[in-house]
Amino acid sequence: MSDGGADLDGLVTRDIDQYARLDIDSLENIDRNDADKLAYVLFTSGTTGKPKGVMVSQGNLVHSTLARQDYYPEPVTAFLHLSSFAFDSAMAGLFWTLCDGGNLVLPEASRERDVVHLLDLLSLHRVSHLLALPPFYQAIIEAAEEGQLDELSAAIVAGEVCPRELFALHRGKAPAAVLYNEYGPTEATVWSHVFRFPEGFNDDKVPIGSAIANVSQQVLDSSGRQVPTGIPGELVLGGGGIARGYVGRDDLTEEKFIKLPSNLASATQRFYRTGDRVAWRADGSVEFIGRIDEQIKIRGYRVEPAEIESALLGHPDIRAAAAGLVNGARLTAWYVSASPIDADELAALTSARLPAFMWPSQFVRIDEIPTLPNGKADKRRLATDYPAPLEGLRTYRPPATPLETDMSEVWSELLDVEAVGVDDNFFDLGGDSIVALRVVARLHRMGWNVSLRDIVESATLRDVAQATDSAADGSQQLVAVPRLSDRQRFPLSAAQKRLWFLDQLEGAAQSNNVYGIYEFEGDLDPDRLEWAFSLLVERHEILRTRIIEDGEMPWQEVLPQANVDWEIVEVADTDEVDMRIGALLSGR
Repeated sequence: MSDGGADLDGLVTRDIDQYARLDIDSLENIDRNDADKLAYVLFTSGTTGKPKGVMVSQGNLVHSTLARQDYYPEPVTAFLHLSSFAFDSAMAGLFWTLCDGGNLVLPEASRERDVVHLLDLLSLHRVSHLLALPPFYQAIIEAAEEGQLDELSAAIVAGEVCPRELFALHRGKAPAAVLYNEYGPTEATVWSHVFRFPEGFNDDKVPIGSAIANVSQQVLDSSGRQVPTGIPGELVLGGGGIARGYVGRDDLTEEKFIKLPSNLASATQRFYRTGDRVAWRADGSVEFIGRIDEQIKIRGYRVEPAEIESALLGHPDIRAAAAGLVNGARLTAWYVSASPIDADELAALTSARLPAFMWPSQFVRIDEIPTLPNGKADKRRLATDYPAPLEGLRTYRPPATPLETDMSEVWSELLDVEAVGVDDNFFDLGGDSIVALRVVARLHRMGWNVSLRDIVESATLRDVAQATDSAADGSQQLVAVPRLSDRQRFPLSAAQKRLWFLDQLEGAAQSNNVYGIYEFEGDLDPDRLEWAFSLLVERHEILRTRIIEDGEMPWQEVLPQANVDWEIVEVADTDEVDMRIGALLSGR
């Protein structure tokens, strides 16, 4: 293969008219291709927007179809075909149905999204199987009348994160059908994993399940090492479904289709790097976290939009959700619901399930999520067509003093926000440390002695203004900012007030624990490590801060010093690490 042209060796093309003139006997003489020859080339843009031709062999297609026949207990008698033949999900229904001897049920042209028409087809043709995006299947369920889904034996959703509430809706309208959640990239021939919803399913998140027959899987970190249970990594797939590569793209084929080290796989096996972040669950199944190339970097943190979307889908009234950046700065969540939902309620929902840096600064209700031709959310359109102003997080109150007015104008210009009120938070509006430096410089030129620390440590524009000391004659003066540890007590920050674990703690000795597992190379010097952590605790006040509640409002106190307790133990493997940490956190 070369970059200059497409290598389609083995792909046999025929004029369809010639088959109309052939009898059955002559069809037996048509050239037969072996397993390595191409079955089709399917172009997909993925998340990059640049089309790539995935070369799928006949062997890949046989693997995918046989795996379906092996996994699904009921043969397909009638399949409702909802995908364009240009998408890989169409291959699943097409070959599976025909190889089972079933009927393909095709909607009328231009009525592929008409749920009333589709429900009529389901009843009329006694459809046994269908495959759809989760939001589309939800729309079908909600529109279904009693009896219209009685013949359905298997409903499959794929292509997007499946909301946990979909199972309850499904059980209410299609009690005889089993619900499945499938996962798989085009490069693995449509599917690689599947999860069958058990009776009474009530997990917070829907996993993508276990690997299908003849699929190898690894979850690796950025250095290509296996990760333990619960730790995110990239899903890497091998087995019978791995495609030949990309048409005319040797460079991309070499990057994405790889060989693994000998301790992980045989030297001859090819694997595909999916670009999806997943984690092993305790039961051995896999949980999807998000796309590596869709990660958003905001205020120094890498944010997974899929995690925000999953949290929002935990609200019973939200049918679909998407998350992304507006103007490259404001973390925004869009949602579809029958009626508006109070922003404080959504803020409480996300803050209860997500760390503070993943909280959206605005929630925008829209009629439907715009989609790309492949049915997935069009986040570029969302950011440009639905960049609604801050919605309901707080009531707008205009600046009242000269300093607040100047600060509001500077924030508005540098953060590209129309109106900044005194209750607005710099970081909620999309600010970061670099923009904060520009704010400080601009205000200094205007005669105000605002400091970077004022912006970082204060919650709102009014708080920053109150912490700022300005010169009466407009000249700059240096202002000494006391270290937090010099204060006796101080209130919780805006972020701390929203932290869910404060409401969960009971008793004076309760604590919130966060742990991590780190691998060191070379010899470990415990004394130097303890010395380094002691310096860290001395430098960062938050590591020696305690929350005290002796009235209606909790407050915090920075201790002058904090001792670091050490215990060094030798462990056999990561399972023993998890066991020891679990015992420590439970107090055993």
